[in-house]
Amino acid sequence: MNFTPEEDKILYQGAALLGKYVGGHGTRWSMIKALLPERTDVTIKKRSILLETKMKSEITQFLISFESRYGGARREGTVKEIKAGPAFDLRYYLNWYNSKVSEDTVQPPTAQKYLKR
Repeated sequence: MNFTPEEDKILYQGAALLGKYVGGHGTRWSMIKALLPERTDVTIKKRSILLETKMKSEITQFLISFESRYGGARREGTVKEIKAGPAFDLRYYLNWYNSKVSEDTVQPPTAQKYLKR
């Protein structure tokens, strides 16, 4: 069974965040498994390793973007503080980040008139 683009996104973003904030071995696969319950641990691990190799620059860009957005959101008080280690809430931070990306790609109608100059 092939992985969907949405599953790949969960894998590479999730593995990147877990590598940074959780570390360790094994823990991160079980945390990703909770997000992809229909996948086995072995397929998650193999696919994640493949994506880490194939998508190095995308993963680096994701982490830079995540850190930047997180810093701004913490200053504004719109995101909860990251708890590193096993207490890291992967689902929360992936949902938070991806909802912010969606908001950023939608331009309000008033912004359009300023871009036409």
